[in-house]
Amino acid sequence: MNKELVIVFVKNIKLGKVKTRLAATIGNQGAFDVYTQLVDVTEKAIKTIKADKRIYFSEAVVENTWKNNVKAVQQGEVRRPYESCF
Repeated sequence: MNKELVIVFVKNIKLGKVKTRLAATIGNQGAFDVYTQLVDVTEKAIKTIKADKRIYFSEAVVENTWKNNVKAVQQGEVRRPYESCF
């Protein structure tokens, strides 16, 4: 166990549920595509970090992503998800 910890909060990727303000301009599918790319970039970026990692999903754990990391569903208020991590 490392003394360093990276925590990532991920909204489950669902059409019409992610990047809703952006969707008002580019549509639900465009917002979905943007968010999917952002999540992919984030997942790749943390692979190189030498620290323990915890991935918190908004609704349900997605098993086929974020491999070899501790995963859980966020608890608590949506605006303050970090409070349940410690």
